[in-house]
Amino acid sequence: MALYVWGKAVEEAAEKYFKQENRVFKNMSANDRQVGGNHYKGKIQHWDIVAQHDLDYFQAQIVKYVMRWKKKNGMQDLRKAAHFLEKYIELEIDPREGDATRDYVDQG
Repeated sequence: MALYVWGKAVEEAAEKYFKQENRVFKNMSANDRQVGGNHYKGKIQHWDIVAQHDLDYFQAQIVKYVMRWKKKNGMQDLRKAAHFLEKYIELEIDPREGDATRDYVDQG
């Protein structure tokens, strides 16, 4: 019951927020405004790359940290990208095939 009440409260708060946002930003796309920080502002938005190339979660995180490293957290972001890549490799290795990956398609 408590979870339902909490979920309902979150839903109502979100609905109220988006009604207010829609009045203020009625004619603006999400790319036209920035919520927090300026390290994402550029000619190409990270989320547009993710959508255009149909990237999965790990690919998107790797691209995000590589795109922003010079403008936000420097080497820490490159280390985060490397960490996500390390986990991605772990997940993609097919234990039955050794180093072969599960979904690899030879395009050569």
